Amino acid sequence: MKIYVELRILRLCHCEKLQEILHLPPNIQELYVRGCFSLERFPEVSTKFQFYTSCGLRELRWIDLSGCHKLVANIGSQVPNPSFVEEHIQDHSCGIIFPGNKIPDWFSHTKEISNGDDSWELDISGPLYLEEIIGIVFCAVLGSDPDYPLGPFSGICVSINGNMLVEARFYLYGGSDHVYLNYSFPECIRQLLRYPTGDNLRFRFYCDSYKVMFKSCGVHIIYKHEDNENLTVGECSVDSSNGIQLSKRRRDNEDSNLEFNGYPQHKRCSQDLGNSNAT
Repeated sequence: MKIYVELRILRLCHCEKLQEILHLPPNIQELYVRGCFSLERFPEVSTKFQFYTSCGLRELRWIDLSGCHKLVANIGSQVPNPSFVEEHIQDHSCGIIFPGNKIPDWFSHTKEISNGDDSWELDISGPLYLEEIIGIVFCAVLGSDPDYPLGPFSGICVSINGNMLVEARFYLYGGSDHVYLNYSFPECIRQLLRYPTGDNLRFRFYCDSYKVMFKSCGVHIIYKHEDNENLTVGECSVDSSNGIQLSKRRRDNEDSNLEFNGYPQHKRCSQDLGNSNAT
């Protein structure tokens, strides 16, 4: 595939005999492989979503792995390297959806949602050190109605202080959880961080389908220097009687194993899902 240097969007949806993706076109921006139930090996996806070392796919913005339950990959298993982010990534947001049920352990702010809400809010209070922020990572574990095998066509949005940051649209396969992971870097977030509400950032995740529910969500702020831990987290517009638990976890150097096997766009950073073909 490396010879297709002009290819920007590749759709391989429901290629049920596809078992391996060894290489992608060098300038690919969007990849759709949902419903590829036999896919087991895709080494470039692990490298791309570490943001620790380069995989060469600088233009890649979105990967849809919905329903790829056999795939074995370490996606988002490492904390993004601030030096790598600052040197190599400045101008985009990139995201992925894949089967799974766990937020990476290195996320600093997480919330478990036991009652299956279709939205949630989280406040991070300062001092925020806005000039030190070089990226924000979002994660959500999503469940869907098991009575719908294909699952609903749904959208998830994330806003900061009421301003839309990312939007993704995809199908979820009923009966299995999926993880949505998004990395937003300086050019995407700078305008939104310019006018915070005091020393507070309010993050809101919401979904446009009642058949999709949040099971857990998380936010992680990437700083130029990793010692800015003087942040507090608070709930907002949430009734604690609903069983929602909020936790703040410190950064650490341990890798969280997000390997999955068998179970379970972005404009401002946005993309649409279409037919299964190559563009």
